Amino acid sequence: MRDFKILTDSCSDIPDKLLLENKIDFMPFYTCVDGKNYLKERIDISVDDFYQKILDDKNLFAKTSFPALDEFMNFFRFYLRQNLDILYISMSSKFSGVYSGLLGILNDLKKEFPDANIFFLDSGQISMGQGLLVLEACEAKKSGCNIFETVEFIEKTKLDTKLFFTVDSLNYLQKGGRIGKVSAIAGDFFNIKPVVTVRNGELFPYEKVRGRKKSIDELIKLISETESKENYEFAVMHSCVEKEAKEILEALKENGIKIKFEPIKVGIIIGSHIGPSVLGVACTKKFNKN
Repeated sequence: MRDFKILTDSCSDIPDKLLLENKIDFMPFYTCVDGKNYLKERIDISVDDFYQKILDDKNLFAKTSFPALDEFMNFFRFYLRQNLDILYISMSSKFSGVYSGLLGILNDLKKEFPDANIFFLDSGQISMGQGLLVLEACEAKKSGCNIFETVEFIEKTKLDTKLFFTVDSLNYLQKGGRIGKVSAIAGDFFNIKPVVTVRNGELFPYEKVRGRKKSIDELIKLISETESKENYEFAVMHSCVEKEAKEILEALKENGIKIKFEPIKVGIIIGSHIGPSVLGVACTKKFNKN
């Protein structure tokens, strides 16, 4: 059976080190921070530079865009011409038109490469909810799974993947239209900090608590309630609040959760929509060959 390549997009927020270690390639999405030029995430603009810009200008709300379908076609052709099959794990289809666009080019790719197995999977997640799924797909492949077995594992596992996050300011969520404007204004006025989750591929307010500390405590509580913790992989995420992220990491370890990653910085595309004060936790089932 042909070898296969695991691919994803920059919305997965997998750090460069882990991308290299697992031989994952990603399609960078675009951001616009000056109202004119669109820059590729991690290629034309670093994550740190992006956050510095929005911290320096509180009125700056970056725009995002996904690559043209021709760019995707060329991206996939690079691997298909090497006689590799493709497993591409996309950000949630509810957040952008990327996934539906990919389905639109799937038949063209299959006609051009009739012997190839090509799978585009909707992760139903964002950030490290998506990233953990990609990394577990790599674990499945390393354990000897073929592309069909890996696809089956991811399609099942994504249903049991969790992501919760909280923000200090609701401005970015409001600007991005992810929660209603009334909720955003009331939240800021009453110092309400929402805990948000991804459900069925979309953002939903999960809990509203008063104050930053209580919202962090709620994150720790929610992820610590995961049953059979030893069967899950976990990640802590943040944007520009690494100290608090490390505190969450230590609290989770004290609750018996093993985490092999240092806190992971939320990337540009997701950060554009949720801002520079995000704290989040994610988990997904580990691949188990048995």
